[in-house]
Amino acid sequence: MRWLLCVFSVFCAATVRAQCPEPAVPVTMAVIDMERANHLGGLAASERHPGLLWAHNDHEDPAVLGFDSEGKWTVVVRPTTTEPMNLTDIAVRDGYVYVLDVVASDEVRVHRFEEPRRLPAGAPVRSPSWGADLPSPPEVGVRLQTLRANYAGRFTRAEALMVGEGGEVFVFSHGETTSLYGLGRFPTRPSRERQTAELLAELDLPMVTGADLSADGRSLVVRSHRRARLYRGAEGATVVTLLASAHCAASLGAERDGGAIAFSHDARSYFTVGIGRTALHQYTLTPRAP
Repeated sequence: MRWLLCVFSVFCAATVRAQCPEPAVPVTMAVIDMERANHLGGLAASERHPGLLWAHNDHEDPAVLGFDSEGKWTVVVRPTTTEPMNLTDIAVRDGYVYVLDVVASDEVRVHRFEEPRRLPAGAPVRSPSWGADLPSPPEVGVRLQTLRANYAGRFTRAEALMVGEGGEVFVFSHGETTSLYGLGRFPTRPSRERQTAELLAELDLPMVTGADLSADGRSLVVRSHRRARLYRGAEGATVVTLLASAHCAASLGAERDGGAIAFSHDARSYFTVGIGRTALHQYTLTPRAP
């Protein structure tokens, strides 16, 4: 019974002490200073292109931006849609890039497109803005597949997205109380039917702005503007059992107004970015000496 209560409400204390890594010291990889990336709300490591990170702006521009660890912009992926979009987070899983699109307080959409197998020709671009007289990275148009869901009468705002094995989609709400919702598996065929979000757990970390699940599904990181947590589990762990386990504090360095966080593809480190003229930081997860 205690296990069941702990799974549903993550306010309970874990009974097993977490094996926390050494405190991570941030390494500044690059400074991102571009008009088009002045409010990064999501971050995810590429599966197909080592060293490439995907990001998006937290406003009406639906473009997905690809840049390397030096902050050089490599590609812009632009959905071929005229529908308004409000992107709040991004994830990569099994060859697809997923973006969280908050339509209204009682509805959420998650879009995905296949991660490009080849990046377009052209040198990476580093520039302070994209004015007419400055070089721009190449653009690629993509068609989106979409999952639609509602919250069964609840009103909330989702800010953080995770995708598990087989396209299982999860979102965190953004508020004084944080809830984890499961949206089910991403549909394999186009559908306009709305799925009902299932409330899976509650988390005592208010105002969550970003999250990521490692490629092997054994590590999870979640953050607010000023705090972050790291969860780790054994092989076969689920997102719910990870959140019910003990957690470690994850460093955000001196970042005080950030929203995005992502594991490296091997989950041996994680990245963060802030808002505005911001630095890309990398934190290496070093096991503690016995």
